[in-house]
Amino acid sequence: MKTPPTDHLPDDISVLKQQLLAQHQLLEEKNNQLKNKEQLINQKQSCIQFLEEQIILFKQRQFGKSSEKSDQQVELFDEVECEADAYAVDTAESIDAESLHSELPLAETPKPVKKTSGRKPLPAELPRVRIEHDLPLA
Repeated sequence: MKTPPTDHLPDDISVLKQQLLAQHQLLEEKNNQLKNKEQLINQKQSCIQFLEEQIILFKQRQFGKSSEKSDQQVELFDEVECEADAYAVDTAESIDAESLHSELPLAETPKPVKKTSGRKPLPAELPRVRIEHDLPLA
């Protein structure tokens, strides 16, 4: 704020007081505007910080360590152990049952039919043409 030269100041005290009050009021308005702008800047900075943290979180979820190492999958291993314990009990019971029925003749169980994989053969009624190509010796 520039100070006016003292040559142009009025000599009347009441006019000087009015100018001083006007400048003081202008200064108060400028201070209020400055405070409002600082509050706005602080709000925007906190919003930017929040958004940056969100970006970091999303990047960690997408590109970070795989989700297989999360705490939620620990229960899967417990399930396998429970099944193994149940299987051990079932096998012990089946061994006891086999020892009781060992005197009875065993019935032959048919072998399971293995499914063939791949393409099905072409039907026999399709015409077939044999074409032989001679390769020149080079």
